[in-house]
Amino acid sequence: MLLNVNNYTVDPSTLARGVEAAGFESLWVGDHPVIPVSTTTPMRGTGEAAIPEAYAHVSDPFVALSMAAAATSKLKVGTGICIVAARHPIVTALQVATLDFFCGGRLLFGVGAGWLKEELEVMGVDYPRRLAQAREYVEAMRALWREPEASFEGRWVSFPPVRMNPRPAQRGGPPVLLGTWGPTAVRRVAEWADGWLPMRLSPEELKAELAKLRIECEKRGRDAAEIEITVLEYDPGGDRAASQDLLRRYADAGAHRMVIIQGLGDHMGSHEWGSWSADRFREQLEDVAKRYL
Repeated sequence: MLLNVNNYTVDPSTLARGVEAAGFESLWVGDHPVIPVSTTTPMRGTGEAAIPEAYAHVSDPFVALSMAAAATSKLKVGTGICIVAARHPIVTALQVATLDFFCGGRLLFGVGAGWLKEELEVMGVDYPRRLAQAREYVEAMRALWREPEASFEGRWVSFPPVRMNPRPAQRGGPPVLLGTWGPTAVRRVAEWADGWLPMRLSPEELKAELAKLRIECEKRGRDAAEIEITVLEYDPGGDRAASQDLLRRYADAGAHRMVIIQGLGDHMGSHEWGSWSADRFREQLEDVAKRYL
């Protein structure tokens, strides 16, 4: 499941222990480094110009996931998504490698290019070319994870031979799951991602897109079966039968994992949106577990 954790919510360690004890496979958190006060970029998914208050209450994902991983032994932890172009790739590579090393290879590295123009420009992102910049940053990070001494030459980042430790527990680094959508999404996944992290695609739409993904992989000599499909989906609520039916439909469509986005409620305009409070999270977790597990 995916939740927002901040200074108003249950802490990541307590949350993670509960999620692992309930039987969930993984816990994911999002990433928004900073939200400018004045924005005109339409909100993705709604078209509204106003950015919800909750987006200004997002903790650093690597700190939050480190706390979650330290409090658990089997639970996988994931970024859903890390806006990689907004972070220096050398620093990010070390953060990822350190977390993956100390949690024993339980990290799932979901990445994306971001969508909020004003936020990305504050962070120094080349907004019109943010997808290419994100790809280059990932390539630079992979170089650091693969070799004891690595160099890189790119448009946005270059460095001479350097050493970086610790190495990730997962050989070559954790799987890079690309959060991308649109007409050319599967082409990007086929070109450079280890997995796809689509959001708000119906099972029917996912099935159609995966057929396209297989074609794109064939063009590049890749085996589409090796690409992990992780669907991000808002919890529609309902009873256990409805939740189990949703899981089945996504599995039949070709998804390997479904990440349930939780804590929405009616608080999108406040810091509570996308989060669980410390005093209520156990009953909320119990409800989700009863329906999906």
